[in-house]
Order: sequence, then C-alpha cells, then structure tokens
Amino acid sequence: MITEFPLLAGLTSPGGITAGPDGNLWFSAGGGLGRITPAGVITPFVFALGASPSIGTGPDGNVWFADIFSEPPTVGRLTTGGTLTEFTDTSSTGESGSITTGPDGNLWFTEPFSGSIGVARITPAGVITRFPFPTQFRSAPTWITTGPDGNLWFTELGNSIGVIVLTTAPSVPVLSGAALTILGTLLVMITLQALRRHRLDDSQIVT
Repeated sequence: MITEFPLLAGLTSPGGITAGPDGNLWFSAGGGLGRITPAGVITPFVFALGASPSIGTGPDGNVWFADIFSEPPTVGRLTTGGTLTEFTDTSSTGESGSITTGPDGNLWFTEPFSGSIGVARITPAGVITRFPFPTQFRSAPTWITTGPDGNLWFTELGNSIGVIVLTTAPSVPVLSGAALTILGTLLVMITLQALRRHRLDDSQIVT
C-alpha cells in the first residue's frame, strides 16, 4: 500500500529525506525543511532555502543539510526544535553538493564546482576545513556517503566512483607511480575500473 502526504504551505518540490534523531523523518524542500511523523503529520520549518538540499542526521543529534548550488558553499544545522544555524565556507568560491556523517564524528560535504574542487569537513561546532583535490582530478565530486568499510565514498560527474581514506600518517617523500605527496600529505590515488582513492589527513588543509 502506498500513501502520499501533501506538503503544507511554504514548502515545495521535496528533495532529500532522512531518518531523524527524534523518531521522525526529516525532508528537504524548496523553502526550507520539513518533519513528518510515521503517522504522516507534517511540520514545516520555512526559511530562505532555494534548491532542495542534501540532508542527513548529524552525530550531534541535529539535522544537517548542504544547500545545493549555494555560493559560496553553505551548510545548515537545524535542531529538532527548529533552531537554524548556517555555516559558509568562505575559503571557497564554488557551490556545495551533498553531505554525510563521517566515520570520524564530523560531517563531510562535497564542493563540486568550486575553483578548487574537492570535499570539506565540518565539525558539529561548525568549523570547516577544505580538502581540494589535485589538479588532475577535475571531475566534480557530487554525492557522498560513509561506506561499510569506514571510508568516505563519493560519485564524480566524470563517470567515476571515488573513496577517501582518512589517515593521520606522517608526511612521506614523493613516490613514483600512483602515489604522490600533496601539501606534505600522502594522497594515494588508484585508478582501477574508474575507482579513485584519496588519502587525507589534517596536514592537507586549506583555510
């Protein structure tokens, strides 16, 4: 059986949906976010929001979203009580893509169309750190999620799937072949059947 629940005034064109921290579901839409109970009761949270963004539950028990196509990239945090806080990556000139909770207790979002494409990490407190990809990786990262292996997986517009392996390994000399040092960090890149692997740590930071 399929049951549909019409949106209330102020919300249009629903996009992403996620299980919330409060036993309800939360969804994104043009005009804001919405909460829907398992019984179908909708509560709108209307604020200035354009495209329906990527949405997910954060490690802090709040609802997080990446405001897709916002310039510069913007990430929002909404408490279950309706308090909205937005965080902007002022170091980037591009747009935000999708967002996910990472294996490290932070959230990660893509920046597919920035001047230096890549991903960014945001702590539950709102501190953003950007990790640009090297110039040979010009395919835009779009959707991102945490895999069952504890790594961050993402899709790229250039017909590729990528994986980010977080590490705190020390800097190493430049290696030949598929490994190289980027900003003092070992960034391992393996291209095998359109799979790209990126290794990041806190020494590879752009602020």
